Amino acid sequence: GSDEEASRCPLSKDITRAPIPAGFEKPPPLGTYDGQTNPDDHVDNINAILDFRRVSGAI
Repeated sequence: GSDEEASRCPLSKDITRAPIPAGFEKPPPLGTYDGQTNPDDHVDNINAILDFRRVSGAI
């Protein structure tokens, strides 16, 4: 993994490599930003999904 990946994910490699229990494989769908809430919260949700999918890089 890269230094960027390590800084984005606070979990140890053992935790991120552990199998995900049945029923938790997919994160909830991320809706389209509607302008009614804090945009930073929406970006945080996107980052959480990217971390879940182990996608690195900027959005």
